[in-house]
Amino acid sequence: MFNWLKSVSEHLLEKFYLLIFVAGVTLLVLGLWDGIRYNNYFPIEDGFWRYSTAIVGVGLMMLGYITYLRQRHFVQEIRSKDIGVTIRNSSKSEKSSMFEAH
Repeated sequence: MFNWLKSVSEHLLEKFYLLIFVAGVTLLVLGLWDGIRYNNYFPIEDGFWRYSTAIVGVGLMMLGYITYLRQRHFVQEIRSKDIGVTIRNSSKSEKSSMFEAH
């Protein structure tokens, strides 16, 4: 029933920069909307706390984006055609963990 939640959480944990960015967006929205006023779940008073929450949210969004840019710069995707590896007898839906390259 909650397969989508499991897949989203796994994706966020694999890509830490995305988790930071989503946390920043959440804090920004909470700061702009005065928190969650419904049944006083998480009210944020006007003034210092409201603007602080929004500023921290923007800061986290920027940190997540900078982390993404740095990670993208250092990690390059290696394609099989770039190194001359051919995979035979498999379809696109199959995954293989080991193979021999000659």
